[in-house]
Amino acid sequence: MAAKNKEATLFPLSSLSASSAPSSPTQTVLLHEAQSRDVEEREPEDTIRVRIWKALATADKEISLKQLGSMVGERHLGDLKSHLVHVEKQAKTFGNKSKEWKERRGFLELTRNRKQVKLKKRRGDKGIVYVWLE
Repeated sequence: MAAKNKEATLFPLSSLSASSAPSSPTQTVLLHEAQSRDVEEREPEDTIRVRIWKALATADKEISLKQLGSMVGERHLGDLKSHLVHVEKQAKTFGNKSKEWKERRGFLELTRNRKQVKLKKRRGDKGIVYVWLE
């Protein structure tokens, strides 16, 4: 049963036929390596932290954690808070970041001569936490 599951992950069901399935374990490994190279050549998706940076860069004012979570696709506020801790650490070393790093996060033109960016937080009414970049 485990072998069937492994083959199912290597070959989409729509393209699986008797003639296209590998006939030996060596062919299976070679096909898997080729698929891995295809995945590596594609442009990587943005991580949650990159999406957080982009959302904060485009926000013109403070936004609540709930709004930030919906902007970046993170439903769990606890996970979002732990990612924000790391984003805050990255903000402290903003001046050391490369041009590509800043560009990927939407900061290249916004912070051309800035060495530091601060992630600010405040607690509003009813315990709602707001964040913004300064």
